[in-house]
Amino acid sequence: MKKKLLALLLTLISLSCVNAFAEESVFRMRLQSYYPQSMISGAENFSKLAKTMSNGRLDITVFPDGTLTSPDNILKAVKTGMIDIGQGSGSYYSELTIGNTEIGLPMAWKNESEARLLFKGLGFEKIVAEEYKKQGVHYLGSAPVATYHILTKEPVNSLDDLRKMKIRAIGGAAKMLNKVDVATVNIKSSEMYLALTTGQIDGILFGGALDYQAMKLNEVAGYYNTTPIVDPIIDSFIVNQKVWDKLPADLKVILECAALRAGIEYYDDIMKAEYLLRDKAFKGTTRFSKEDIAELEKAAVEVWDEEAKRSPEVAEGIKLIKQLNSLVD
Repeated sequence: MKKKLLALLLTLISLSCVNAFAEESVFRMRLQSYYPQSMISGAENFSKLAKTMSNGRLDITVFPDGTLTSPDNILKAVKTGMIDIGQGSGSYYSELTIGNTEIGLPMAWKNESEARLLFKGLGFEKIVAEEYKKQGVHYLGSAPVATYHILTKEPVNSLDDLRKMKIRAIGGAAKMLNKVDVATVNIKSSEMYLALTTGQIDGILFGGALDYQAMKLNEVAGYYNTTPIVDPIIDSFIVNQKVWDKLPADLKVILECAALRAGIEYYDDIMKAEYLLRDKAFKGTTRFSKEDIAELEKAAVEVWDEEAKRSPEVAEGIKLIKQLNSLVD
């Protein structure tokens, strides 16, 4: 009888230890995206992949734009531990000198393969990771998220047409447009719909066909210019350093893989929709001439050179971008 009781006690102790270990091994995190609710499928897929790949040990709750913090405060919020993971854009972070270059300077690459060659093959991603490390957070990796096209209320067949308008644009793209005498305004993505309806702006530079449909911006601006300003825009997933340091090695690898796969799958979905929606979601599509594209590219290189003056690290990144363009031209 005593042996049975001892066996039962040992079994109960073992079960309690297993349960305690299982509870301790689940890492619950909060992820803030800089996208609105209609566009957080990429972050949600990242969360799902991480949970599946870790057999439930990574439990990430996703919050859309503005729920916990503002888009320009995500880096600070991750650093301080207000949120555990951030999905954001480097160009929003004033403290990150390489942010504009990371997200995608205008005309820097023409497709996802070129962007991947720059980040993975030529080593640009290592430079970016070191810059985030200086800010006190861990960089999970680059995530291609969208093509970057101009959407306007009236057709834009040329730069001359665009010069008559006021366009919402940020970062290096805004600087490039300014150099070819196009007026730009920096407003939050959540304010674009109202700004278009009230006439505050005449067009936007924010994303691709799927983004504009998801945010219903095509309802108030029906003309889509198919010349990409950047293809694709690059987002980043960043993690609080203390949270990262506490993770077991296998979960670190899983988080990195989940971020990489989520980015690839999101971009695949974007591109599937891009060509299907162009004729359905808009009143019309236009494209810049070769001459206009050449003028934009010339202005873009001027922006690259200006960005290179921000720091030695950015200068090294610009050097790699020019190397990329010499390889693919």
